[in-house]
Amino acid sequence: MLNLQLDRETESHLAEILAAEQTNSEELVKRLIYEHWLIVQSHPLKTRPAIVERRGEDSEEAKTIVERLGGHPEYLLQDAHQELSSRSTRKRLVAEYIVQKHDKIQSKNELKS
Repeated sequence: MLNLQLDRETESHLAEILAAEQTNSEELVKRLIYEHWLIVQSHPLKTRPAIVERRGEDSEEAKTIVERLGGHPEYLLQDAHQELSSRSTRKRLVAEYIVQKHDKIQSKNELKS
């Protein structure tokens, strides 16, 4: 059981969020707590950023994981397939790679026999 007293501005923000997300306050609070827990878990204890009430655009939480890691390595993108943003394309390419790797291992095993 959680009981909160919110000021008018915060209550107004909450109402807007609930309307936009089409959810209830209980589910929203659960999701926010879980998301914040993930952020806390992703930082080692000594390097955890201080939790601030207002998160600006430059805050660590506002960045994507790729941005936090320094962006995409350019050498990986040079020979990349043009449609790698498509999940089905990535899935197909990974499957092809696995089949090729498996075939290579099988042929090596057959040569040893």
